Amino acid sequence: MDRLVRRPSGVRSWQGGQRVVRIRPAGSGSWQQAAGLGPGRLHRTEDGALTLLWSEPAAAGGGQSTVKPARLAAGATACGAAQEVVTTALGGGLTFAGNAAGRQVVAWMAADRRLTVVERSGAQGAWTAPVELDRLPEPIGRPDNVCDYRLTELRAAVAVDGATALIWASAPVTSTATASRTWSPWTPPTGSG
Repeated sequence: MDRLVRRPSGVRSWQGGQRVVRIRPAGSGSWQQAAGLGPGRLHRTEDGALTLLWSEPAAAGGGQSTVKPARLAAGATACGAAQEVVTTALGGGLTFAGNAAGRQVVAWMAADRRLTVVERSGAQGAWTAPVELDRLPEPIGRPDNVCDYRLTELRAAVAVDGATALIWASAPVTSTATASRTWSPWTPPTGSG
C-alpha cells in the first residue's frame, strides 16, 4: 500500500513506487504538500501553465484506467479540477501537449497495441472520440523464442496555429524459452563478431 512516511531527518517520503508531485507557486517561498500521482507526466505549455497528466484505475475496473489532466495556470497557486479525458485499457506511453490558445492533445498506446489520440480545440472544449494512428505488430511466437514489439518513445507537440504532431518509435524485444517454458529476455551474443 502506498503511504507517506516520515524519515528520521523529518523529510517526508512516498513509499510503494508511487509518483509524487509537489508544487511551488510563482512568488511563493515554500512548496505545497506532496500529493500522489498515478502513472503520469508533467508538461509545460507555451502560455506558462503546467499540466499534470496521469491515469488511475477506473471505477468499473476490468483493467481500465481513466486518463486525467489538471492544469496549473501561470500565476495560480493550485491546479484546477482534474478532468476525465478517456477511460481505456492503457498499454503504456501516455503523453500530452497543448498551446496557449488551449488546443490540447493526449496520446497513448492502448493495451490492444493501438496508438491512440484524442484532441480538443480549447481548454473548455469537448474531447474528440479516440482515433487510432498506428498499431504495433502482434508478437511472433516460435518454439524457442517470441519477438514482440514495444513502444519505446511517444512525444506530442502543438504549434501556435494548432498544428499537432506526434513522434513515436517501437523496437522488437526477443525472449527465449527455457526448459520450464518460462520466458527470459534475449541477450545479444558477445565476442569478436
